[in-house]
Amino acid sequence: MLTAFEQPFVIDDHSVFSSCSIGVVGADSRFHQEPADLLRDADTAMYRVKNGGRDSFAVFNQALRREVSDQVEQEGALRMALKRTDQLIPYFQPVICVRTGELLAFEALIRWRMPDGRIVGPESFLPALEGLRLIGRLDIYMLKCVVNILAQPENGHWPPVHVNCSSYSITRPAFAAEVLAMLAEQNVAPWRLCLELTEGALVADPEQARLSMKQLAEQGMSVMLDDFGAGFSSLSYVHQYHFSGLKIDKSFIFGLASSIRSRAIVRAIVRMAESLDLNVVAEGVEDLETLELLREIGATQAQGYYFSEPLPIELLNVNTGRAAG
Repeated sequence: MLTAFEQPFVIDDHSVFSSCSIGVVGADSRFHQEPADLLRDADTAMYRVKNGGRDSFAVFNQALRREVSDQVEQEGALRMALKRTDQLIPYFQPVICVRTGELLAFEALIRWRMPDGRIVGPESFLPALEGLRLIGRLDIYMLKCVVNILAQPENGHWPPVHVNCSSYSITRPAFAAEVLAMLAEQNVAPWRLCLELTEGALVADPEQARLSMKQLAEQGMSVMLDDFGAGFSSLSYVHQYHFSGLKIDKSFIFGLASSIRSRAIVRAIVRMAESLDLNVVAEGVEDLETLELLREIGATQAQGYYFSEPLPIELLNVNTGRAAG
């Protein structure tokens, strides 16, 4: 079959090539009671091929069955975690003034506290949430967590908090109104919250994304373009959308000390942002040498493990952004 698909289909004198992904499953009465059970497992094997580059085949086996079982278990646990308040928790990483070391903001980063006490990073569960179409629920969940923290009287001195926002949310017509209502209900000023969007968040429905950003900006909320420079259309988005700032992709910051090209690119981004009156945050600062280079270049804000790893609120010194104690 795969060999057959190497030949083009001729349609109206045009050669059209097509790829082929094949999933194979052997019937087993322990697991297959209905034809639908066979189709389910064959489909799973086929998608393994698609995710691996297509034009091949995969056989559904016990290893894949265990993987699917683990995935189903994780999906159920994630659904339950979204209904609780003690498992999916925000960790906070400071954004620091490059010149003075002053704390300027926090970024809230999701972590999953497992029943056994382990803390799991987002790379382990965000893909599952996206696959289950639960990423929008996570956005609202995180926003509620952060707004509840900012609303506490003892936290009135907190700087603004950045929260990541998915394409699903920013392109949902009711999203901006829901966020503003959430803030109003808790009596939290919109300027205390900042949304971070990647380029990918703007692709699905550019017009609705632009409208949502406009509604939020009109009430004083900031929106930043995250991972600036990592995609193909960053400059275009800066031109089209009303961002309040940019976060330079960490790939440029990691190479700052060793790459003349990285320094030139970061310097150009900083100068452009200055001319457009945009804030700039350099992500991924991990050592003093990088910080000093950013200071020399003229960058104003930085974030990274050199200042602090992301911390839970109970370990956070809000005056410095570092660990308490």
